[in-house]
Amino acid sequence: MAYTRSMVDATPSANEQEPEGSSCPPLNTKLMHALGLLQEKWTLFIVAALLHGPRGFNEMGRNAGRVNSTTLAQRLAHLEQAGLLRKTVHSTMPPRTSYELTEAGRALQPAIEAIAAWGERYMPDQPMGCGEEP
Repeated sequence: MAYTRSMVDATPSANEQEPEGSSCPPLNTKLMHALGLLQEKWTLFIVAALLHGPRGFNEMGRNAGRVNSTTLAQRLAHLEQAGLLRKTVHSTMPPRTSYELTEAGRALQPAIEAIAAWGERYMPDQPMGCGEEP
């Protein structure tokens, strides 16, 4: 199984090794970091919204679901630090910034499209408005 092999690190370091008799192989460290970053609530909503082009902070708040401004600011800062998006300051008074995906952020498009296709196939038909929380 190629998927499983790509997820499992064949040569874990000494401090990553599982105890004797464990049936759970260690996960690849980069996979663990990626899942840790992307599992945070609102992160994939933000990335999906930015796939349509750069957005300002307030526009992000409207397009990424019902995320509050504090959480949005934290997620945007975290995604910028991780190298998935770039922040551009247009003015300080009044404050005006925009956010756009980097190459690393745009590389998530196939994954988001795969999740969307999976949702189309397996999720029940329950329309959700733009302002509704999942």
